[in-house]
Amino acid sequence: LQPKPLLAPAAWGAFFVAGHCLMIGLLLRERQAVSMRADEMAAYEETFHQHGFTPRQFKRLVEAGKWEHHAPGSELVKQGESARFVYYVHRGGARVETHG
Repeated sequence: LQPKPLLAPAAWGAFFVAGHCLMIGLLLRERQAVSMRADEMAAYEETFHQHGFTPRQFKRLVEAGKWEHHAPGSELVKQGESARFVYYVHRGGARVETHG
């Protein structure tokens, strides 16, 4: 035994073990199955999966935003105004028009 306990190395060891346990838990949680609607699953598989998104990352992105449907010809942003949102067009298309 040491004449004086080595508390600092023991504390650092406990800190690293706790950090590794936390990261293992986060990785296991990330790999759990998530439920998605059919349109969300289609968007994930068609676009996001190929760029390395996990299903859980995509689901968090969807939950942070809003799923909207717009009629053809709808104006999303007017020229000269700041866009308040980021748009992802899943079905159909979008056209950008500038005047001047």
